[in-house]
Amino acid sequence: MASAPLAAAVTTLVTVAGPANAANESAAVTASLAPFVGKAGFFMRVPGGWVKAMDRSGDPGDGAGSRSGETLALVGNFRDIDTVSVRREPIANHLDFARIVDGSSDVTSGVGDEAELVDPDIARLVASTLTSTERSAVEANQSVGVVPGVEGGSSGVMDFRLGEASVFTAEGSTGTNKTQAYFVYDYYTEVCRAKIEEVSGGAKQCIGPRGDVLDTIQRRNFTVATRSDGYVLSS
Repeated sequence: MASAPLAAAVTTLVTVAGPANAANESAAVTASLAPFVGKAGFFMRVPGGWVKAMDRSGDPGDGAGSRSGETLALVGNFRDIDTVSVRREPIANHLDFARIVDGSSDVTSGVGDEAELVDPDIARLVASTLTSTERSAVEANQSVGVVPGVEGGSSGVMDFRLGEASVFTAEGSTGTNKTQAYFVYDYYTEVCRAKIEEVSGGAKQCIGPRGDVLDTIQRRNFTVATRSDGYVLSS
């Protein structure tokens, strides 16, 4: 099983990942959700019809320990590509994020719904830092690994747009941290699962193997991220 700090941090991370007024959601919506307890020790609720594709304990013998990080859980409606994942990455891979958090001890004032940003730019700076891979993929036209399940270097991100960003405080990951900051942001991506070509005016097209123009996949992504026990945890 995962360590207590990891389990506590992921529990907080996932269960508070909804909108600020989540507590006011209708009973019908709540009733349609089913509990999911991950092997890593976290708890979350997902739509009852969703399928579990991955569930790891986070222990070294369970495929964990990658220097680039690992996905602890992945569940979703894969017909519509609506998914929720819990991912853990070493803080050493996100030193810019660590510097922002360490250099801003007063990220928020207050607790819970009453918490307010001391510096509203911090949340957006964190979001920009943690989405650098996606932005780099756009600049390079093609990038392996940004789109899960696609191999061979023939897929990439054509467009990336960062949406809103905010931060709130919730229960900390250890007994000494009564509260800690959780950063929330959303972003949009346009993915080409073929070859990206630039045309006149700098516009981009997704070109199939026969030279035909293919439709792209546009997705909206929501992320909650926090720092805990030497890792960046995100959902």
